[in-house]
Amino acid sequence: MPTIVDKINTIGRTSTSPEILNVLNEIVNGADAAAVKQFIIGNLENGKDSIAAPLNVAIAGATGLVMGNKYLWPGESSKRAYEVNPFLHQLRLAMIQCGSLGPKLKENASNYFFYPEFFTGTVTMVDRIVRISHAHASMDPSNSETIPLYSLGGYFNYEDTMHALPKKGARGTTCVMTARAVYHASGAKMIGDRTPVVGTPSGPDVELGRPSAKVVQHKTMATPTVERERFKDLSVQEPALAAGDVYLIQGHGDAQFLGRPGVLDLAAHVGVVVDKCCRIFTTLDGGQGEGNAITMEKKDLTYDEKWGWSLGKSKSFSAVNLENMGAKLAQYDSDEAIVKWIQEDIRRGLSFRQRLEKLEKDKAIAKNDQQRQMIENTRPAIYSQARRLVKEGLKGDAGVGKLRTVQGWWRPSMYAELNVVGDDAVRSKLV
Repeated sequence: MPTIVDKINTIGRTSTSPEILNVLNEIVNGADAAAVKQFIIGNLENGKDSIAAPLNVAIAGATGLVMGNKYLWPGESSKRAYEVNPFLHQLRLAMIQCGSLGPKLKENASNYFFYPEFFTGTVTMVDRIVRISHAHASMDPSNSETIPLYSLGGYFNYEDTMHALPKKGARGTTCVMTARAVYHASGAKMIGDRTPVVGTPSGPDVELGRPSAKVVQHKTMATPTVERERFKDLSVQEPALAAGDVYLIQGHGDAQFLGRPGVLDLAAHVGVVVDKCCRIFTTLDGGQGEGNAITMEKKDLTYDEKWGWSLGKSKSFSAVNLENMGAKLAQYDSDEAIVKWIQEDIRRGLSFRQRLEKLEKDKAIAKNDQQRQMIENTRPAIYSQARRLVKEGLKGDAGVGKLRTVQGWWRPSMYAELNVVGDDAVRSKLV
């Protein structure tokens, strides 16, 4: 019968998270703990490529740490420097699904680095922020690499993270979740004394400020321990944003709200500065697309002497703007009205016309009523997306809303750094 060490040695770089999870469960539940400990200590200084994957699984099961290995690092001079290591990704997925490992992961999340493949050579925290940003650009929750990212170093388990991941049409916190997750994955300690929440409900100032719990008039309130650098709306001096910073833009004056007719949500947005060239910034932003996408794009920094410094083209709106926008959108409530718009707007309606034509063709060749109904059930989503485009068009109209302005930023130097997992850390946690 195979021993636990035999099972550990079956793990290789192509092992999947379910395969790794089976072994983790046995280790965590005490299968020959002495043999596992001996295996780890005996191989900590083993320089062979073949031991990298099994040793990482043994360490993860015994200590809840992700140690990494020089054979699992990205290449310094290649595209892989900006990619999550495939094996360590499967290991992290398995770890946050291992219920018995949860207490150790929670403890480690506040102290140890979770992405060792980005801690190579002499890279700084800013370097890691840039690399991890590139590694997760153009993703949404359909990509499994976002799950360990949003788990905050394994603090949140798989189920809790998946439940709270931003859905299409999500509101309010996904940009903050993304900035916090990128910083923590890069080695900035983002977990404060207050128990963290996956969805960052307290907004950027608190959630990016390593929140602690403070009692005010017999009420426990979340309060930041790291204060952002604040920037005055009409400052003539250019905001000193640099690569690695998390910028904050929002509305002020009479234009303070997001473009959501009927809902007065304050228009705060944060993103990670990945690169800067003169006044052109490359930024990583969560909450994009239909509310759940992570995108990387270039944004211009511009100045209006009557309004302030703006980064990008996103707007904030007044209550009157939203009321007027809502009245215009109401014209498209009926399916007949949105179909008329699709047919008449030559440019913006093109993709929707094509999708509706395909829908009708697919229905015509469907094999039975059940298939036809399934195809027909996709029609409301097409109409909904068309209405969203109509709303975006209204938001983009000249004279409606104002560009959101830079209100401050957080930078890596404001945070303590997490510890890299080395041999001594592993030995200290072995029991």
